[in-house]
Amino acid sequence: MRTFAYSGPWGSVSELYPHVTDWVRLRSGFEPPHWKPGGNNWDDGYHVTAYFLQWLTERYGEGTVPEINELMKNTPYDEHIFKTVTGRKVDKLWKLYKEHLDKGGGGGT
Repeated sequence: MRTFAYSGPWGSVSELYPHVTDWVRLRSGFEPPHWKPGGNNWDDGYHVTAYFLQWLTERYGEGTVPEINELMKNTPYDEHIFKTVTGRKVDKLWKLYKEHLDKGGGGGT
């Protein structure tokens, strides 16, 4: 599954790289039954980040995560990548996502 995300030419996995593949897994319907929306921080990984990235997709459009992924192709990961794509810092996006969940919104898919 890791072949769907760029890790960059630096030989190490970025913080976001494995989470993009979790999002692909969620979108493909291969998520385990225990995966649920929510979590403590956007980069907790697995279902937490997958559902967060899915929410970003629903809020900002189908090309959001692919654009984030593409930006990681030639530059080291930096959390400002979220602001480049969405216009908002990742901490603000996480806050908005949590507010969405608190209001009864789904986690995506």
